[in-house]
Amino acid sequence: MSNPTAKSDTSPLLGLEIATSRDGRDITRGYVDPLMLQPNRDSILLNHGLTLQAYEEILRDDQVAAVFQQRRLAVTSAEWDVMPGADDLPSRLAADFLRESLHHIGWDAVTDKMLYGVFYGYAVAECLWAREGERIVLDALKVRKQRRFGFDGEGRMRLITFQDPQGELVPERKFWHFCTGSDNDDDPYGLGLAHWLYWPVFFKRNGVKLWLAFLEKFGMPTAKGIFPPSATPEERRQLLAALQAIQSDSAVCVPDTMQIELIEATRSGTPGYSDLLGRMDASISKVVLSQAMTSEAAGGQYKSEVQKEVRNEVVRADADLVNETFNGTVVRWLTEWNFPKATPPRVTRNTQEPEDLLAVSQRDKNLVDMGLRPSQKLIDRTYGEGWTVTPAPAIPPPRIAAQGGAAFAEPLSSITDRPADFFLQQALERFGPILKALLVPVRRMVDKAGDLPEVRDRLFGLYREMDAAPLADLLAGVIIAAHLAGRFQVLKEIDALPAEHAEVKYGGLPFTEAIDYFRAKVPVPTEYWDDLLNEQHDVGFMSAGATKADLLNDLQAAVDQAIAEGTTLEEFRKKFDAAVAEHGWEHFGSRAWRSRLIFETNVMHAYQAGRYAQMTDPDVLKRRPYWQYKHYPSPHERKHHAAWGGLVLPASDSWWSTHYPPNGFYCKCTVFCLADRDLENESLSVGSAPPDTGGVDKGFAYAPGQTAARTKGALEEKLKILPEALASQLKSDLGGV
Repeated sequence: MSNPTAKSDTSPLLGLEIATSRDGRDITRGYVDPLMLQPNRDSILLNHGLTLQAYEEILRDDQVAAVFQQRRLAVTSAEWDVMPGADDLPSRLAADFLRESLHHIGWDAVTDKMLYGVFYGYAVAECLWAREGERIVLDALKVRKQRRFGFDGEGRMRLITFQDPQGELVPERKFWHFCTGSDNDDDPYGLGLAHWLYWPVFFKRNGVKLWLAFLEKFGMPTAKGIFPPSATPEERRQLLAALQAIQSDSAVCVPDTMQIELIEATRSGTPGYSDLLGRMDASISKVVLSQAMTSEAAGGQYKSEVQKEVRNEVVRADADLVNETFNGTVVRWLTEWNFPKATPPRVTRNTQEPEDLLAVSQRDKNLVDMGLRPSQKLIDRTYGEGWTVTPAPAIPPPRIAAQGGAAFAEPLSSITDRPADFFLQQALERFGPILKALLVPVRRMVDKAGDLPEVRDRLFGLYREMDAAPLADLLAGVIIAAHLAGRFQVLKEIDALPAEHAEVKYGGLPFTEAIDYFRAKVPVPTEYWDDLLNEQHDVGFMSAGATKADLLNDLQAAVDQAIAEGTTLEEFRKKFDAAVAEHGWEHFGSRAWRSRLIFETNVMHAYQAGRYAQMTDPDVLKRRPYWQYKHYPSPHERKHHAAWGGLVLPASDSWWSTHYPPNGFYCKCTVFCLADRDLENESLSVGSAPPDTGGVDKGFAYAPGQTAARTKGALEEKLKILPEALASQLKSDLGGV
């Protein structure tokens, strides 16, 4: 009997694996030799003596090929990104390094091949390492045939060769492998879609064979020969030959003592075979896409929503399988070798379906109608930046006139900051007397009329006596004043008024300085994104991997149109697609990600270069000698950019030469120029440049437009010492420097 007062040991058993399959105690397998290859325990392969080569034949089926391609494309078409494992500098550098590596190896193409592991049950890719300076880099990822590899009793991967059928043990940190589909962790081979597709494809193929045999037999009549009892063996052979000739020849000759008849088929099995093929195709769709996509599902909109939801779940699962296994192996190895102090980054894919903004806006409108008001943070997250909440207008209560009636033309109770409201109030104040004079003929007629029908009949004739000129002049003046006030506001917003705050919002009117900056660039063919760095972008236009001059010219023209005419990203993507198709460009990354990167990076650099040109104008610098860093949040928040927000430095401070925005991909920060009165009004003080602790992405440590500004300044100094005629000619040749 146990001692009831004894205490059991409940401490955790660290690092101890009890239910392993490697010690011979697994009742489902028994003893497993640690040095011998384990067989693939797929029941179809075991029971029929097959290998994975049999599953390769399944991919030849048209339905399998189509739906499996759809499943893979749904993953690779989603945009991928690399997220830092932490917010410290080493972790962000590791993320940038990995992002560049994935662009180099073509991550979408690698993902597409690795997704065949979902079909076979497991996938294997070989890492080709190289050294660049002090770093170990991933030069390529080669996806290998699954059946070239096996796993021994210790679960170690082995390369099967002619010299060693039991497999050569592969080096550590050389191969990336994952398995899927199995219901346990003891099977390194997994269980792929091919296991479930084997029988539907088998039945489909054999059904087609029977269908063709049926059509051959019943598609044309059977020839029947009749010979008399006295026919010799030779005559019988001649009759049989004639019957066989009927199948291919248009005419035959037989003796008059023999007869030939055609027997027509009296039944048809066509519907049965076609139903079988349809049912097998539906089964294949269920296995691959987890839905039949036929009338078996619910109808109408509900059917579409259910199928879309199921498909999205499958896509997310595939993307997570590839990304997480890659993060746990290759990403971890690269980080430990190159950035030992960093937290490993993570590769992710955005497989979320974009929201239907029309439905979202209708939902939000209903909430607003119920009295709810959205926060600025919610608006930015849902609709993007650039929108603000408009305060609800204050509606004054009606004023009761002294005689007890409601006032007819109540002026506005207060003047708001909008110029149009001011003009509207003045118009209403003048409207009363004008209306009173306009209605004088009406009042006279009403006083003389005997009844309402008489008033009605005589009213239309009074229009000729009513002087509407003062009212027309008033309305015309208000319209013109409102128009001019609106133009004033636009000029103020685009920084065209030097005495106002230089907060430019790109779009709307052409930005001459930005257009001139971009058009001065020369197209430069490049292999990689960092072939041009920093101020080299002031004079060169490039797109990583675009090496053809015609392709670069088309891309540059599309960006130029976006800058000059304010076209949208979607309009730019049409020209991007046309250039890619015409020149056969196989660019890195997905179409959506790459087109957005080219569009936003070039437009933002041109915009900031235009602002730099405006703010470094001598007249502007004289009146507004201070610059303030303005930070705008983005989906991938940068803590350094946020910390710089509000910093005020002299415009001449060298810090701006390396920290003038944009300071990274998709950076939305900008710079304001301030006068002394701005510092006083906003209680600001001029600070000192912060220490350089990072925060500027590789290739962004320059001020867009600074190179052109220096060149222009140098030319202007040279022009001062040249003869007037020569200086004028040179100035004209250089485009009016």
